[in-house]
Amino acid sequence: NAMTKVKLVGDGDVTLYGVVFERRRGGVVYDALGLEGARAKLLLKLFGPMWRHQIRQRSPDLVILHYGTNESQNSRMSIKKYKIALKRIVGQFKTALPKTACMLLSPMDRGVKDSETGDIKSMRLVAKIVRAQREVAADTGCAFWSTYHAMGGRGSMAKWYNASPKLAGGDLTHPTGRGANRIGAMFFASLMDGYQLYRSGQ
Repeated sequence: NAMTKVKLVGDGDVTLYGVVFERRRGGVVYDALGLEGARAKLLLKLFGPMWRHQIRQRSPDLVILHYGTNESQNSRMSIKKYKIALKRIVGQFKTALPKTACMLLSPMDRGVKDSETGDIKSMRLVAKIVRAQREVAADTGCAFWSTYHAMGGRGSMAKWYNASPKLAGGDLTHPTGRGANRIGAMFFASLMDGYQLYRSGQ
């Protein structure tokens, strides 16, 4: 195992933004830049010369924006303003990475339990967010994959929670490990199907 040493020259302050360890051969590199509880508009505060420089250094082939779950907390959210902000975010990525493919990944269905009946109903705002993301993807030239529809659309969170074994957790928002694996498998299959169509020129 080769060992690399970093030696500082001088006595000034040094800011380390990250370290990359990669092999010099083919494969997939996955960088996750998620922040717990984040909403897409947080990205608008991060854009700047340093951010653009750093993401260009990574030179990704595909940027995936997976937001919407935390936005669905705000029942009074303006879908019109949401679309405007999301278009700005995609535009910032396209400016920084003009040759990089982009994809919007929708949130899952999200449930809320009726206090009287105990029935689990889908949060109406989620479907509106998914529709808005699909429209933004089409308007900006990004691919779109609907996690919401892949899991079954409206009412699917109740089905996933009531499944045996459970595919969704008690918060009616997040998948269980088994559910996450199912979503991952569906996404991977869709991605590879699209790639094969691209390779065949269709």
